[in-house]
Amino acid sequence: MDINIRKLYFIIYLFFYKIYIIFFPIAKLTYVPSILDVTNEYIETRKRNFIESFDKTIDYNTNIEEEFYNKDKYKNTIIHPLNTLETNWKKRILFENTPRGNIIMYYDAYKQGFAYYSDSYNLPYGLLNAVAMKYVMTYFCRDFFMDDGVTPIEKASPLIKIHMDEPEKKNDVKKNHMKKTLNKINTLSQNFSAQKNQQKMKQIIEPPITNTNRFIYLGKIINFKFLQSESKHNLLNGFGSNLLDNLSGETKLQKKVMDYKEYKNLRNNIKS
Repeated sequence: MDINIRKLYFIIYLFFYKIYIIFFPIAKLTYVPSILDVTNEYIETRKRNFIESFDKTIDYNTNIEEEFYNKDKYKNTIIHPLNTLETNWKKRILFENTPRGNIIMYYDAYKQGFAYYSDSYNLPYGLLNAVAMKYVMTYFCRDFFMDDGVTPIEKASPLIKIHMDEPEKKNDVKKNHMKKTLNKINTLSQNFSAQKNQQKMKQIIEPPITNTNRFIYLGKIINFKFLQSESKHNLLNGFGSNLLDNLSGETKLQKKVMDYKEYKNLRNNIKS
C-alpha cells in the first residue's frame, strides 16, 4: 500500500512539474560576445569585402586625381595653401559606426594618410584599417590604401612606389645589414648542416617588408566641424534693388560731405 501511495505522489509531482515547465520555462543562458569578438568580426567583414572588390570589373580609383600618380605634379600642386587636392578630399567624409564607437574619417592629401575623429583615443590599427577599407571603396580611391599586408601582392597600390621616400636606399641598407648578419651566422654554424639552418635563420632575421597606412588622430567627435567656405558676400546674399542702391549712394554722398567739412575746418585752423 505504501508503494502505491509513493507512486501516486510521484505521478502527481511529475504532472505539476510539467505544468510548471510549460508556464514557467527555464531561461536558457545566452552567449554574449565580447567587444573583442565583435571587433574582429567587423574587421573580417570589411577585409573580405575589400579583397573581393579586386575581382570585380568596377574601377575603384575613378576619384583619384592624376597628380597623385606623378610625383613632380603632386609636389607642385600640394605646396599651394588652397590646392584642390586637399580641399576636395577634406569634403569627402565617412561617418562610420564601429564596435568601438563612431569614427569620422577623411583622406589627408598632404600627409597621405587617413585623418579621423573619435571619442576613443587608442583605437587598434586593425579597426582603423577596416574603416579605411570602407572609405576607399565608398569614395572610389582604393589606391590610397597602402597596407600591402592586406592587399593582394599583385594588386598593391602603385602609389607606394611613387611616394615612398627613397625605398631603394633603405633596401640597400637592409641588404648590407643582412649580409653582415648572415656572415656571422655562417661562421657560427659551420658544425651544422649548413643550407637548411641558414635558410631558417634567414627567414627569422629577414621578415617580409610591408607598408602600412598612416592614421592621423584629430581629436574627439565634438571637435569636428563641417567645412564652410569663407563668404565674401554681404548679408543680403546678392539681393539688390533700386531702393537699396539709392540708400547706398546717399550714404556715400553724406560721407563725402562730412569729409569735405572736416577738411575746410582743418584748413581754417591752419590759416588762423
